Amino acid sequence: MADSAVEIATLELKLSGARDGKPKFSRTIEAPTDTTLHELHWIIQDVVNFDGDHMYQFYLGPRWTKQASIIGEAASPDAPGRYGQIVITEIFPLEKKAKLFYLFDFGASWYFEVRCQSAFKPINNRCKYPRVVAKVGRNPRQYEW
Repeated sequence: MADSAVEIATLELKLSGARDGKPKFSRTIEAPTDTTLHELHWIIQDVVNFDGDHMYQFYLGPRWTKQASIIGEAASPDAPGRYGQIVITEIFPLEKKAKLFYLFDFGASWYFEVRCQSAFKPINNRCKYPRVVAKVGRNPRQYEW
């Protein structure tokens, strides 16, 4: 991270959709602001302990059921497309009433809302990023059978 303009974004990850709040789950993550959406995909996969072997997509909307603006095209873990070029600072801060959603596995339909909790802050050189700074509940089980 040679770029001195890189800061840290504090992101909250919550389950949305049919799984919203069942069971209660959230993770607060700190990641550099030059993190791409493809890298964020892998951070989320690591945080929730999923396999990461399915298609995914990021989109904006007022709620998980309303895709007001799809960001890029659906991507696979091996072919990130534009998600490998779009960084967090191009997404956050969001316009009023807009929310960022991450859809993983189009068959199982895992919806997560990603919120930027506060203004970006300076990097702490004593910390390794990305990192989880708060947890609520247990990780969801990717394969529920």
